[in-house]
Amino acid sequence: MRTHVVPRTAAALVAATGLLLGGATAAGAMTHTASAPTLHTAAAKPAMVPIEKNAFMPSALTVTVGQAVTWTNEDDVPHTVTTTSAPVKFDSGVFAKGKSFTYTFTQPGLYKYYCAVHPDMTGTVTVADKGAPAPKPDQDMPGMAHETGAAPAAAPPAAPATKPADDPISGAVNPFMAHMQSAHFSRGPGAQVQDIAEFDTWLKTHEALFRMMLDPEVGPSSALGQAPMAGVFMQHMDAAHWNRSPMEQASDISNFDTWNKSHLAMFRMMLDPFVGKNSALGAAPGTGVFMQHMDAAHWSKSVNGQVTDIVDDAPTWISSHQAMLQMMATSLASGGHSPGP
Repeated sequence: MRTHVVPRTAAALVAATGLLLGGATAAGAMTHTASAPTLHTAAAKPAMVPIEKNAFMPSALTVTVGQAVTWTNEDDVPHTVTTTSAPVKFDSGVFAKGKSFTYTFTQPGLYKYYCAVHPDMTGTVTVADKGAPAPKPDQDMPGMAHETGAAPAAAPPAAPATKPADDPISGAVNPFMAHMQSAHFSRGPGAQVQDIAEFDTWLKTHEALFRMMLDPEVGPSSALGQAPMAGVFMQHMDAAHWNRSPMEQASDISNFDTWNKSHLAMFRMMLDPFVGKNSALGAAPGTGVFMQHMDAAHWSKSVNGQVTDIVDDAPTWISSHQAMLQMMATSLASGGHSPGP
């Protein structure tokens, strides 16, 4: 009888062990099945800015905090991406055709940048906080994605550094040195000679450079740029000269009558606060008559029109100016009041 007890006991122990192991395995399987799935948050795709025909495409872009922007040079000439004013400044250095530069924006704000080789090339990147409303559809660019399930936005950045306008020397020297390093010091004579061969583009580039250097002192936002006379002058320079090539300006001058008339009108606007009809001098006896005549017969007429007046009928032109002088004398004598009948 004893010979049968051991095998049966061993078999029972083996069976019990199998049940325990099987139960543990089954419990492990159930625990794995019941575990929560792991969530992965997709990062926003980099926004792409090709550089084509000496221009950033697009020149204005909106992204979110944490998103990257990649600039790719598709021109035959080198470029840079260099900030002029930004919450965090950066500089790509010179990169040639086929090369790219990528920057990840970690702080919200407006980033203004330009190409240090070609200062007339400018662009902006507006970086919105992740908690802010998404950009409008017409602001979306290829390659730009909106963040989902993003982490809380970082704390607001510290107070920005001194603006270039508050430091006129740095505001003028920094763009100059950046241009010299990117366009001259780091490039061979042959490449620079090739640049000069495209003289119209070369000159426009350097005009834009000097415009940038002068901006802190005479730009539209400066104290001088907002002064009554200088403000009008600087607005005209921005619109008609700094932002246009020499060939375009030469084309304007070839239509000399229109060109001269437009500049007469500009000087008229500059002088208006001081000698215009509504100014103290313009309303004063004598000078008021003179300014009315200037408005009617000179400021609003082209040079050719004035020459025609003199050539076609010199006696009438002389008599009209004699009459003006007489009216000035009468106005002065009467204190500005019209003489009685």
